[in-house]
Amino acid sequence: MSKQLRWHIGLWVAYFLLVYYQDLLSETWTFPVAIYNLSSFGLIVVSFYLFYLWIAPQFLKPGKYIYIFFSLFALIAVNYLLQEMLNPWIFGSDNYFQTGFLEDLDSNLFLSFVPAAAGTLLFMFEQRQINQANALKLQNERNESELAFLRSQINPHFLFNTMSFLHTRAFKLDEKLANSILRLSDVMRYTLKNSKSATITVQEEITLVKDLIDIYKDRFGEKCFVNLNIAGSDFEQKFEPLILMPFIENAFKHGVYSNAAFPIDFNLNVSKGKLTFSVRNKTKHQIKDEVSGIGISNLKRRLELMYPNNYQLDIDDNGETYHAVLKINL
Repeated sequence: MSKQLRWHIGLWVAYFLLVYYQDLLSETWTFPVAIYNLSSFGLIVVSFYLFYLWIAPQFLKPGKYIYIFFSLFALIAVNYLLQEMLNPWIFGSDNYFQTGFLEDLDSNLFLSFVPAAAGTLLFMFEQRQINQANALKLQNERNESELAFLRSQINPHFLFNTMSFLHTRAFKLDEKLANSILRLSDVMRYTLKNSKSATITVQEEITLVKDLIDIYKDRFGEKCFVNLNIAGSDFEQKFEPLILMPFIENAFKHGVYSNAAFPIDFNLNVSKGKLTFSVRNKTKHQIKDEVSGIGISNLKRRLELMYPNNYQLDIDDNGETYHAVLKINL
Protein backbone atom coordinates (compact mmCIF):
# COMPACT_ATOMS: atom_id res chain seq x y z
CA MET A 1 0.00 0.00 0.00
CA SER A 2 1.43 3.35 -1.03
CA LYS A 3 2.01 6.20 1.38
CA GLN A 4 -0.53 8.36 -0.46
CA LEU A 5 -3.23 5.66 -0.18
CA ARG A 6 -2.56 5.26 3.55
CA TRP A 7 -2.96 9.00 4.02
CA HIS A 8 -6.28 9.02 2.16
CA ILE A 9 -7.69 6.09 4.15
CA GLY A 10 -6.51 7.56 7.45
CA LEU A 11 -8.04 10.98 6.74
CA TRP A 12 -11.39 9.51 5.70
CA VAL A 13 -11.54 7.34 8.82
CA ALA A 14 -10.71 10.38 10.98
CA TYR A 15 -13.37 12.45 9.18
CA PHE A 16 -16.02 9.77 9.67
CA LEU A 17 -15.29 9.40 13.39
CA LEU A 18 -15.17 13.17 13.89
CA VAL A 19 -18.53 13.79 12.21
CA TYR A 20 -20.50 10.75 13.31
CA TYR A 21 -19.01 9.70 16.65
CA GLN A 22 -21.88 11.24 18.65
CA ASP A 23 -24.47 9.31 16.65
CA LEU A 24 -22.41 6.10 16.98
CA LEU A 25 -22.38 6.40 20.79
CA SER A 26 -26.00 7.45 21.18
CA GLU A 27 -29.25 5.54 21.10
CA THR A 28 -30.34 7.49 18.03
CA TRP A 29 -28.14 5.28 15.79
CA THR A 30 -31.09 3.36 14.40
CA PHE A 31 -31.15 1.53 11.09
CA PRO A 32 -32.70 4.45 9.11
CA VAL A 33 -30.24 6.89 10.69
CA ALA A 34 -27.32 4.57 9.95
CA ILE A 35 -28.39 4.20 6.32
CA TYR A 36 -28.80 7.97 5.94
CA ASN A 37 -25.42 8.77 7.53
CA LEU A 38 -23.52 6.02 5.72
CA SER A 39 -25.02 7.01 2.36
CA SER A 40 -24.16 10.66 3.06
CA PHE A 41 -20.58 9.71 3.88
CA GLY A 42 -20.37 7.51 0.78
CA LEU A 43 -21.65 10.32 -1.43
CA ILE A 44 -19.07 12.68 0.03
CA VAL A 45 -16.27 10.24 -0.74
CA VAL A 46 -17.55 9.52 -4.26
CA SER A 47 -18.05 13.24 -5.00
CA PHE A 48 -14.52 14.03 -3.82
CA TYR A 49 -12.83 11.39 -5.96
CA LEU A 50 -15.09 12.03 -8.95
CA PHE A 51 -13.77 15.60 -9.13
CA TYR A 52 -10.24 14.79 -7.95
CA LEU A 53 -9.56 11.91 -10.37
CA TRP A 54 -11.75 12.66 -13.40
CA ILE A 55 -13.70 15.91 -13.69
CA ALA A 56 -10.92 18.32 -12.65
CA PRO A 57 -8.24 16.62 -14.82
CA GLN A 58 -10.62 16.58 -17.80
CA PHE A 59 -12.23 20.02 -17.60
CA LEU A 60 -9.92 22.29 -15.59
CA LYS A 61 -8.63 23.75 -18.85
CA PRO A 62 -9.34 26.97 -20.82
CA GLY A 63 -12.62 26.66 -22.68
CA LYS A 64 -13.87 23.72 -20.58
CA TYR A 65 -14.57 25.34 -17.20
CA ILE A 66 -18.32 25.40 -17.89
CA TYR A 67 -18.38 21.59 -17.81
CA ILE A 68 -17.23 21.67 -14.18
CA PHE A 69 -20.35 23.65 -13.24
CA PHE A 70 -22.57 21.30 -15.25
CA SER A 71 -20.96 18.36 -13.45
CA LEU A 72 -21.57 20.00 -10.07
CA PHE A 73 -25.26 20.63 -10.84
CA ALA A 74 -25.65 17.03 -12.03
CA LEU A 75 -23.98 15.82 -8.84
CA ILE A 76 -26.35 17.88 -6.67
CA ALA A 77 -29.34 16.43 -8.52
CA VAL A 78 -28.06 12.84 -8.14
CA ASN A 79 -27.32 13.36 -4.44
CA TYR A 80 -30.81 14.79 -3.86
CA LEU A 81 -32.37 11.86 -5.72
CA LEU A 82 -30.45 9.31 -3.65
CA GLN A 83 -30.73 10.99 -0.26
CA GLU A 84 -34.23 12.40 -0.29
CA MET A 85 -36.09 10.03 -2.61
CA LEU A 86 -34.48 6.60 -3.07
CA ASN A 87 -33.29 6.15 0.54
CA PRO A 88 -36.75 6.77 2.02
CA TRP A 89 -38.36 4.55 -0.62
CA ILE A 90 -35.95 1.61 -0.28
CA PHE A 91 -34.82 1.78 3.36
CA GLY A 92 -37.36 4.09 4.95
CA SER A 93 -34.42 6.30 5.99
CA ASP A 94 -35.89 9.81 5.85
CA ASN A 95 -33.78 12.80 6.77
CA TYR A 96 -34.21 12.42 10.51
CA PHE A 97 -34.14 16.17 11.03
CA GLN A 98 -37.43 16.25 9.05
CA THR A 99 -36.56 19.38 7.10
CA GLY A 100 -38.43 20.78 4.12
CA PHE A 101 -37.55 20.85 0.44
CA LEU A 102 -35.35 23.98 0.58
CA GLU A 103 -33.48 22.70 3.62
CA ASP A 104 -33.00 19.32 1.93
CA LEU A 105 -31.71 21.07 -1.21
CA ASP A 106 -29.36 23.21 0.85
CA SER A 107 -28.09 20.10 2.66
CA ASN A 108 -27.38 18.32 -0.64
CA LEU A 109 -25.76 21.44 -2.06
CA PHE A 110 -23.31 21.29 0.86
CA LEU A 111 -22.99 17.52 0.45
CA SER A 112 -22.00 17.99 -3.21
CA PHE A 113 -20.16 21.31 -3.33
CA VAL A 114 -17.71 20.87 -0.44
CA PRO A 115 -16.21 17.49 -1.48
CA ALA A 116 -16.24 18.56 -5.16
CA ALA A 117 -14.37 21.76 -4.29
CA ALA A 118 -11.97 19.86 -2.04
CA GLY A 119 -11.21 17.31 -4.78
CA THR A 120 -10.66 20.07 -7.33
CA LEU A 121 -8.38 22.05 -5.01
CA LEU A 122 -6.33 18.96 -4.18
CA PHE A 123 -5.91 18.21 -7.89
CA MET A 124 -4.81 21.83 -8.52
CA PHE A 125 -2.36 21.68 -5.62
CA GLU A 126 -0.82 18.41 -6.81
CA GLN A 127 -0.60 19.68 -10.41
CA ARG A 128 1.15 22.80 -9.17
CA GLN A 129 3.63 20.64 -7.25
CA ILE A 130 4.21 18.47 -10.33
CA ASN A 131 4.67 21.52 -12.58
CA GLN A 132 7.13 23.08 -10.13
CA ALA A 133 9.07 19.81 -9.91
CA ASN A 134 9.13 19.53 -13.71
CA ALA A 135 10.24 23.16 -14.05
CA LEU A 136 13.05 22.57 -11.56
CA LYS A 137 14.05 19.35 -13.31
CA LEU A 138 13.99 21.08 -16.69
CA GLN A 139 16.09 23.96 -15.35
CA ASN A 140 18.62 21.52 -13.91
CA GLU A 141 18.84 19.66 -17.21
CA ARG A 142 19.23 22.93 -19.08
CA ASN A 143 22.00 23.96 -16.72
CA GLU A 144 23.74 20.61 -17.19
CA SER A 145 23.35 20.79 -20.96
CA GLU A 146 24.59 24.36 -21.04
CA LEU A 147 27.61 23.44 -18.89
CA ALA A 148 28.44 20.49 -21.14
CA PHE A 149 28.05 22.70 -24.18
CA LEU A 150 30.23 25.45 -22.74
CA ARG A 151 32.93 22.92 -21.91
CA SER A 152 33.04 21.60 -25.46
CA GLN A 153 32.40 24.67 -27.61
CA ILE A 154 34.84 26.84 -29.43
CA ASN A 155 34.65 30.47 -28.42
CA PRO A 156 31.40 31.50 -30.19
CA HIS A 157 32.63 34.99 -31.06
CA PHE A 158 35.67 33.50 -32.73
CA LEU A 159 33.48 30.96 -34.55
CA PHE A 160 30.99 33.53 -35.87
CA ASN A 161 33.70 35.99 -36.82
CA THR A 162 35.49 33.21 -38.71
CA MET A 163 32.30 32.16 -40.51
CA SER A 164 31.62 35.78 -41.42
CA PHE A 165 35.12 35.97 -42.88
CA LEU A 166 34.57 32.70 -44.81
CA HIS A 167 31.26 34.02 -46.13
CA THR A 168 32.92 37.17 -47.41
CA ARG A 169 35.75 35.22 -49.09
CA ALA A 170 33.44 32.57 -50.53
CA PHE A 171 31.07 35.18 -51.96
CA LYS A 172 33.77 36.22 -54.46
CA LEU A 173 34.13 32.64 -55.65
CA ASP A 174 30.72 30.98 -55.26
CA GLU A 175 27.61 32.91 -54.19
CA LYS A 176 25.71 29.67 -53.46
CA LEU A 177 28.48 28.42 -51.17
CA ALA A 178 28.61 31.80 -49.44
CA ASN A 179 24.86 31.70 -48.75
CA SER A 180 25.18 28.19 -47.32
CA ILE A 181 27.86 29.38 -44.92
CA LEU A 182 25.63 32.29 -43.90
CA ARG A 183 22.66 29.98 -43.25
CA LEU A 184 24.84 27.62 -41.22
CA SER A 185 26.05 30.59 -39.17
CA ASP A 186 22.44 31.66 -38.57
CA VAL A 187 21.48 28.14 -37.43
CA MET A 188 24.40 27.92 -35.02
CA ARG A 189 23.70 31.39 -33.67
CA TYR A 190 20.03 30.45 -33.17
CA THR A 191 20.80 27.21 -31.31
CA LEU A 192 23.40 28.92 -29.12
CA LYS A 193 21.13 31.84 -28.27
CA ASN A 194 17.93 29.87 -27.69
CA SER A 195 19.43 26.99 -25.73
CA LYS A 196 19.24 29.48 -22.84
CA SER A 197 15.82 30.92 -23.71
CA ALA A 198 12.60 29.80 -22.06
CA THR A 199 10.42 30.53 -25.09
CA ILE A 200 10.59 31.98 -28.58
CA THR A 201 7.95 32.69 -31.20
CA VAL A 202 6.75 30.00 -33.59
CA GLN A 203 7.96 32.22 -36.44
CA GLU A 204 11.53 32.06 -35.13
CA GLU A 205 11.38 28.26 -35.08
CA ILE A 206 10.01 28.30 -38.64
CA THR A 207 13.02 30.36 -39.73
CA LEU A 208 15.33 27.72 -38.23
CA VAL A 209 13.44 24.92 -40.01
CA LYS A 210 13.72 26.71 -43.36
CA ASP A 211 17.44 27.37 -42.89
CA LEU A 212 18.09 23.73 -41.96
CA ILE A 213 16.22 22.43 -45.00
CA ASP A 214 18.07 24.87 -47.27
CA ILE A 215 21.41 23.70 -45.88
CA TYR A 216 20.52 20.08 -46.65
CA LYS A 217 19.33 21.07 -50.15
CA ASP A 218 22.61 22.83 -50.81
CA ARG A 219 24.50 19.82 -49.48
CA PHE A 220 22.71 17.17 -51.56
CA GLY A 221 22.00 19.28 -54.63
CA GLU A 222 19.43 18.50 -57.30
CA LYS A 223 18.77 15.01 -55.95
CA CYS A 224 17.26 16.34 -52.75
CA PHE A 225 13.45 16.35 -52.83
CA VAL A 226 11.75 18.02 -49.88
CA ASN A 227 8.37 19.67 -49.36
CA LEU A 228 7.68 22.13 -46.57
CA ASN A 229 4.08 23.22 -46.14
CA ILE A 230 3.21 25.92 -43.60
CA ALA A 231 -0.37 26.91 -42.87
CA GLY A 232 -2.32 28.75 -40.21
CA SER A 233 -1.97 32.04 -38.40
CA ASP A 234 -0.76 33.67 -35.18
CA PHE A 235 2.88 32.68 -35.63
CA GLU A 236 3.86 35.08 -32.84
CA GLN A 237 2.64 32.65 -30.18
CA LYS A 238 5.29 31.58 -27.69
CA PHE A 239 6.93 28.21 -28.14
CA GLU A 240 9.70 26.14 -26.58
CA PRO A 241 12.81 26.47 -28.78
CA LEU A 242 14.49 23.68 -30.77
CA ILE A 243 11.48 21.34 -30.67
CA LEU A 244 11.19 20.79 -34.44
CA MET A 245 14.91 20.54 -35.17
CA PRO A 246 15.24 16.79 -34.26
CA PHE A 247 12.53 15.88 -36.79
CA ILE A 248 14.41 17.66 -39.59
CA GLU A 249 17.72 16.04 -38.71
CA ASN A 250 16.12 12.61 -38.27
CA ALA A 251 14.38 12.77 -41.65
CA PHE A 252 17.60 13.54 -43.56
CA LYS A 253 19.72 11.12 -41.54
CA HIS A 254 17.44 8.08 -41.74
CA GLY A 255 15.09 8.97 -44.58
CA VAL A 256 15.30 8.78 -48.36
CA TYR A 257 15.51 12.27 -49.82
CA SER A 258 16.55 11.34 -53.38
CA ASN A 259 13.20 9.88 -54.52
CA ALA A 260 11.22 12.46 -56.49
CA ALA A 261 8.11 10.25 -56.29
CA PHE A 262 8.30 10.09 -52.50
CA PRO A 263 9.91 13.31 -51.20
CA ILE A 264 10.34 14.13 -47.53
CA ASP A 265 7.17 15.94 -46.47
CA PHE A 266 7.12 18.42 -43.60
CA ASN A 267 3.79 19.99 -42.64
CA LEU A 268 3.27 22.69 -40.03
CA ASN A 269 -0.13 24.06 -39.05
CA VAL A 270 -0.56 26.74 -36.41
CA SER A 271 -3.82 28.00 -34.94
CA LYS A 272 -4.76 29.83 -31.75
CA GLY A 273 -3.37 27.75 -28.90
CA LYS A 274 -2.41 24.77 -31.07
CA LEU A 275 0.56 23.65 -33.15
CA THR A 276 0.64 20.53 -35.33
CA PHE A 277 3.80 19.36 -37.07
CA SER A 278 4.19 16.20 -39.14
CA VAL A 279 6.91 14.52 -41.17
CA ARG A 280 6.63 11.62 -43.62
CA ASN A 281 9.48 9.96 -45.50
CA LYS A 282 10.69 6.67 -46.89
CA THR A 283 13.14 4.86 -44.61
CA LYS A 284 16.68 3.94 -45.60
CA HIS A 285 17.41 0.21 -45.49
CA GLN A 286 20.58 0.26 -43.47
CA ILE A 287 21.80 -0.68 -40.01
CA LYS A 288 21.36 2.25 -37.68
CA ASP A 289 24.30 3.41 -35.62
CA GLU A 290 24.38 3.50 -31.83
CA VAL A 291 23.18 7.09 -31.57
CA SER A 292 20.20 6.62 -33.89
CA GLY A 293 16.98 7.78 -32.32
CA ILE A 294 18.66 9.63 -29.47
CA GLY A 295 17.44 12.98 -30.79
CA ILE A 296 13.81 11.83 -30.78
CA SER A 297 14.21 10.17 -27.37
CA ASN A 298 15.61 13.40 -25.93
CA LEU A 299 12.76 15.29 -27.58
CA LYS A 300 10.17 13.06 -25.89
CA ARG A 301 11.80 13.71 -22.54
CA ARG A 302 11.78 17.47 -23.13
CA LEU A 303 8.13 17.39 -24.17
CA GLU A 304 7.21 15.56 -20.96
CA LEU A 305 8.92 18.27 -18.95
CA MET A 306 7.83 21.32 -20.93
CA TYR A 307 4.31 20.33 -22.03
CA PRO A 308 3.00 17.78 -19.47
CA ASN A 309 -0.49 16.60 -20.51
CA ASN A 310 -0.46 19.20 -23.28
CA TYR A 311 1.12 17.34 -26.19
CA GLN A 312 0.63 14.24 -28.28
CA LEU A 313 3.39 12.55 -30.29
CA ASP A 314 2.46 9.68 -32.59
CA ILE A 315 5.19 7.85 -34.52
CA ASP A 316 4.56 5.12 -37.09
CA ASP A 317 7.75 3.46 -38.34
CA ASN A 318 7.06 0.22 -40.24
CA GLY A 319 10.53 -0.12 -41.71
CA GLU A 320 9.43 1.21 -45.08
CA THR A 321 7.98 4.59 -44.20
CA TYR A 322 8.33 6.89 -41.22
CA HIS A 323 5.45 9.12 -40.17
CA ALA A 324 5.47 11.31 -37.06
CA VAL A 325 2.80 13.75 -35.90
CA LEU A 326 3.35 16.17 -33.02
CA LYS A 327 0.49 18.18 -31.53
CA ILE A 328 1.13 20.78 -28.83
CA ASN A 329 -1.26 22.98 -26.89
CA LEU A 330 0.60 26.29 -26.82
